[in-house]
Amino acid sequence: MKIKYIMTKNTYSDNETERVGYGIAAVTKERGNQTVVQVYNDMSGEYEKVKGLVRLCNKGRLSLIHLPDVVEDFISVM
Repeated sequence: MKIKYIMTKNTYSDNETERVGYGIAAVTKERGNQTVVQVYNDMSGEYEKVKGLVRLCNKGRLSLIHLPDVVEDFISVM
C-alpha cells in the first residue's frame, strides 16, 4: 500500500473568534479513489511549518507506522 501525505485545513470558531488549524493526513489511492487512512488535525496554525512536515514525510517515504511518533515530536517542539 503506497501512502501519500497531504495537508489538512480546518477552521475553528466560537462566538467571537475564528482560527485556522493545519494538520496531516495519510491517504492511499486505488482505482481513482482516495482513502484517508489516518489524520491528525489542528497540529499548528502555522501553514509553512506543517507544509514542510508534509513535504518531508513524502520525500522520505515515511512508513505509516511512524506517523504518530513524527506528529508527537512535531507538536512537542511547537
